[in-house]
Amino acid sequence: MTSLLPSLIAVLGLIALAAVAEPRVRVPAPVLLALAGIGWALVPALRPIVIDPTIAFGRPVVDRSFVSTRSILERIDAGESIDDVANDYELSVEAVEEAVLFERAA
Repeated sequence: MTSLLPSLIAVLGLIALAAVAEPRVRVPAPVLLALAGIGWALVPALRPIVIDPTIAFGRPVVDRSFVSTRSILERIDAGESIDDVANDYELSVEAVEEAVLFERAA
């Protein structure tokens, strides 16, 4: 087990750096717990966009609602207002704006 520890720390470090570089992406809770377990506080815990291989096959979704960022962007591009989309999915306006920003940046 001790021979795997440096590799595990390196992988977790890369994940932490990626999360810091892209602040709209939230790192899954198990990774945050692993980071916290080895004393790192690099990654803010609250992110509106989640990319997790166990949720929607790793497609980006809005946290806790699991609405894909792509479907939000498609509705905005079709002419719907941010308020209407937020109300339909029971999301905050900020979460919808973050989803649109994320998709446009991708």
